[in-house]
Amino acid sequence: MWFSFFRATRLGWVILIEGATGWVIGTRTGTPHQSGVMVDGGKRFGPLHVGMKGISVRAKIVGGDSYHTEDLEYLNPGDPAIFLHHFP
Repeated sequence: MWFSFFRATRLGWVILIEGATGWVIGTRTGTPHQSGVMVDGGKRFGPLHVGMKGISVRAKIVGGDSYHTEDLEYLNPGDPAIFLHHFP
């Protein structure tokens, strides 16, 4: 699955990455199973630190549908960046 980030529209949101491509990812192992987003490229804004939590992703999927997921944790500082769901 391929998508591009687009600008946040809600007050209080900070844009971290814009204009990137990526994939929705998941694991088959672990309890609970992990899912999240892997992001390639794009323009990065502001601070991105490993361990940041509460990150939301809004994207437009090829074909025009929207994709949204919340409560992600930033895990990989390189390219591609990896965001997985954070479970308390």
